[in-house]
Amino acid sequence: MISSPLFVKELKEAKWKIITGLLITGITGASLPFLVDYLGVFVEQMAMPEWARSILGQQLGNYPLYLWSNWYGKNLLQFSVAFAVIIAGPLIAGERARNTLEFLASRPLSRVQIILTKAAAGSVSLGVIILVSTVITLVASYAAARPVPVAWFMSGLLPQYAGALVFFNLALMLSVRSDDGLKAAVIAGGIALLLFAAEWVAPLRGRTVISMMAASRSFVTGDVHFGHLFFMLLLALGLLWAALTAFRQSDV
Repeated sequence: MISSPLFVKELKEAKWKIITGLLITGITGASLPFLVDYLGVFVEQMAMPEWARSILGQQLGNYPLYLWSNWYGKNLLQFSVAFAVIIAGPLIAGERARNTLEFLASRPLSRVQIILTKAAAGSVSLGVIILVSTVITLVASYAAARPVPVAWFMSGLLPQYAGALVFFNLALMLSVRSDDGLKAAVIAGGIALLLFAAEWVAPLRGRTVISMMAASRSFVTGDVHFGHLFFMLLLALGLLWAALTAFRQSDV
């Protein structure tokens, strides 16, 4: 169902996005273990609300909590969502804007193959950014003489990637319905921002895809919350199906 030539073409076109993503996330992750002491001084000297000082104090007093919160709950979470929509937004809309979609559709490829191949290549690109940057963060933690259990830390990868696929396929669906890849990415990003904001609303806190990606249960137990993982994967597949259905019905 996946076209190898198209898959390779998509990976080549995503090359600079992958490199940029790895540079940004890798540098950020590598710096976290070395910044913890400086942040302690920052918290002591800076004027801030007591609730913020309390939260930061708890993190800085517990290195595993600090690393997990600032990686899976903050930096990687934000980068995963951002690069998911950046990679997916132009996949179809970009072809339409360049007037190459008709040529692509005229090749001996079904529309199912086109969507699935583009989705596969984009998912791989996103997965490389998430996986490699997380390994860099783990290695940096050991280099800073602040080791954490490898299996425990890596348990956050699955929910992080599953949640990123939700936003990736959301942007892909919007890309199918648009002739502007930037517009598709911005709308998907706007929806993500609304979900981030929802985490500040007490009844919704802990119930959104954003909180599921942060995987607080995995932090406590080192185990994957398979209920949340299954929900996010099902939602991602539903959005992919919506993108495929819309593309099959479009006039190209």
